[in-house]
Amino acid sequence: MADAIESGHSRNGTQRVESRSKNRGILAQVYSVKDESESIEAATACEGTAEEKLYFVLVENQKFKELVQLDDMVRENREILARSQQERESNRHHLNHLRKQMLLRIRMP
Repeated sequence: MADAIESGHSRNGTQRVESRSKNRGILAQVYSVKDESESIEAATACEGTAEEKLYFVLVENQKFKELVQLDDMVRENREILARSQQERESNRHHLNHLRKQMLLRIRMP
């Protein structure tokens, strides 16, 4: 299929695949920006009918929103993990302190 695109054959469906491959290049630009309006603007640059462009914009806009949500979730999870690790370390120090106190009490007559 890639050979057909590179050689310029116009077999049925080739044009759609070419359009998709151009759109993938646009996606790199879409995902590199963090502004939703810029992503829509980049998505409308794809070739095709108005209906195909609209579909592409809607799908890519949804993907962009999902990526932003996932990015937020990853950030939140990293913050939770960092707090958990700090709390665990604090608990470990406190436990060691309590052990030392207990050992001192046991040794005292």
